[in-house]
Amino acid sequence: MVQQAPPRDPISEGWMSRGAPVDYISRDTASCPRCQTDTVQDSYRTIMGRWGGFGSPWFVKLFLKRSSTVGKVGKRSMWRVCSQCGSMLPADAEARDAAGSAGSPDGFIH
Repeated sequence: MVQQAPPRDPISEGWMSRGAPVDYISRDTASCPRCQTDTVQDSYRTIMGRWGGFGSPWFVKLFLKRSSTVGKVGKRSMWRVCSQCGSMLPADAEARDAAGSAGSPDGFIH
């Protein structure tokens, strides 16, 4: 049996702040501009920027690393995190727009 490495998430990699709304979607193979090859990447749905909505009570949130996007209002986008280098790469048009406006059209490269 081949063991897979645990998913790398945008919060652990330092791309998003603790408590940010992030949902794990899947593990896929895609091209990474930093690694210059196809790599295993973990896909996430995130809400970048301002968001609001319902979730855990404030006294529970103090202990959570991340929050879910369920029940939240904000601009959702899909991102991939490369399992080899940890780069956060855009996976849809909203994510490409967010990366482009931040000055990194290829994504946030480690």
